[in-house]
Amino acid sequence: MTRYILIILALFAGHLLFSQSGKVNLLLDQLSRDESDTNRVIHLYQLCSAYRLMGDYNSSLTYGKQALQLASELRYKQGIANAYGNIANAYCMRSNYPEAIKNHKESMELRQELGDKRGIAETYHNLGAIYDKQGEYALALQSYTASLAIDEEIEDWRNAIITSNNIGVIYERRGNYSDAISIYFSALSRVNSVSQQDIESNFNIYQNIGNVYLHQGKYEEALKHYLASMDFEKKRNNKQGIADSYNNLGVVYCSQKKYHLALKQHASSLELKLEIGDKQGVAVSYINTGNVYIKQKYYTKALDLQYQALSVYKMIGDKHGICVAYILLGQTQSLLNKPDDAERFLNHAMSLNQELQNIELNMEIYRAFATLNNILSVQRGQSLKNKEAKMMKAIGYYKLWLNSLDSLSNKPKMAGN
Repeated sequence: MTRYILIILALFAGHLLFSQSGKVNLLLDQLSRDESDTNRVIHLYQLCSAYRLMGDYNSSLTYGKQALQLASELRYKQGIANAYGNIANAYCMRSNYPEAIKNHKESMELRQELGDKRGIAETYHNLGAIYDKQGEYALALQSYTASLAIDEEIEDWRNAIITSNNIGVIYERRGNYSDAISIYFSALSRVNSVSQQDIESNFNIYQNIGNVYLHQGKYEEALKHYLASMDFEKKRNNKQGIADSYNNLGVVYCSQKKYHLALKQHASSLELKLEIGDKQGVAVSYINTGNVYIKQKYYTKALDLQYQALSVYKMIGDKHGICVAYILLGQTQSLLNKPDDAERFLNHAMSLNQELQNIELNMEIYRAFATLNNILSVQRGQSLKNKEAKMMKAIGYYKLWLNSLDSLSNKPKMAGN
């Protein structure tokens, strides 16, 4: 099964701060001495951003809403726009995508009124990040492309690099690994040549390079990049980034059949994700822990986690995640010799992926149907004609899987369950 990896997307807003606790303390000190003026608004939404980067989303929303209220009282339009943007980013990290989109659109309206091109580019970018999380790839690519055009117009090369990187994420989602890896390395080279201060961008690119190597079965290269990301996030004390790194390390260890290490990494990831309220990340942990149990033939344990993941994905409206859960549930029901349930889940996945148009998901659906029909073809108590029909269906789905594999630009190695 394709590993559903939580990609670290660049979510940025004006006056972005790194998440060291020292900077939070500095802002709190400044806030204690502020009058009720525009400086206080700025410090409030800077705190909103800083707490978000630390994974404290409740505090982030508290300060963001205070910034919005004061900016509105002062009729400080730039402050209102920035507050909306920071509030939207916090909602996004809580997987509350409708509220995130709503606040970004409020921010966009004001930024367009003010002629704030940098802010417009950032808002397009952040909308792209949300659409990507929802599996709305066409909308994500449209938003990222709009952001990149403005970044290049105003010569904001740092954000152009981040946006180019996330366009690479979309290519990766589509299974176009050659273009994805090319864009990632190009962006990384540009970061190193333009500025040594863009360490945040370096992290995102390294993480995504690791994802591509994982898809290609180059596990040692994937580990190298994920470990570099983990080291950076620990220095940042960024719980979200640490949790995501644990997850991806767990996926690699599972691929290497180091199941004890894989379960340990996923447990650490899940603990942090529950702590910070990352619903999408919780679902990812359920999925990937279930994948380890599948490898160990603990099918009932895996099934329970897959149902939990499906419930979370439906709650937050993550179409890609829903499709992944349907496929996994279909595969596991096949392994438990429940063909009717397996076929029902796989049909749900196929219907949903007609909307998503994700090549990798198509491949996994075809392979799952091929396996299911192969199992049905050897069951006792049926006529020879039925057995042959099931075998022909299995062969037909296998051919569809091969055709999908050929459609990938560099024919990556696909690791099985």
